[in-house]
Amino acid sequence: QARRYAAGGVAALLLLLAAPVRAEPPQHRGPWSVQDVMGRTFASQQAQGRLLIVFVMTADQKGQARPLYEQLILRFGDEPRLAQLSLLDLRDAPTTWRAAESVADTVTERVQEVHTWTVQHLRDLLKAEGKPDIPDLDKRVHIALDWDGSLARRFGLQKPPAQPAILLSTPAGDLLGPFTPDQSAALILAIEAALP
Repeated sequence: QARRYAAGGVAALLLLLAAPVRAEPPQHRGPWSVQDVMGRTFASQQAQGRLLIVFVMTADQKGQARPLYEQLILRFGDEPRLAQLSLLDLRDAPTTWRAAESVADTVTERVQEVHTWTVQHLRDLLKAEGKPDIPDLDKRVHIALDWDGSLARRFGLQKPPAQPAILLSTPAGDLLGPFTPDQSAALILAIEAALP
């Protein structure tokens, strides 16, 4: 009986974690666009009719969400009903970073290297696991710099996250999360339930 109560508690917790969070006002529903570090525009219209997975992290959280990212790629592959955007929240970045960026795009160049490495790493991972390649993977990975936190706030994060935050913006307009990398089971359940 104790096990039954424990199992019920776990199920209730997973459902609670996956419950929609509605911002007031629901800013994530309005049109928006951002330029990623590769110079490509990612706009809300591109996620229309799809489930958008948004990763938000600060510069000092580099790599913390990688195992979860890998898990999602292996599980969902090139699922056409999914779109993905990673935001590097730089609200608390040192002022020297802003100066370096304004003079020589230093931060953008560093994150471009991260983008290139990530794409190759994911290709290697898919091959190692016997999964089919994703031909347009490079165009599916979007990393954008959020210097003022305006996009992070749009997705409900009023301050930089203490650990990587993952949010789901559904075609119905609900905002699910935030999830953290150690909540992969709840996140996967929420993704599967919210796929259009």
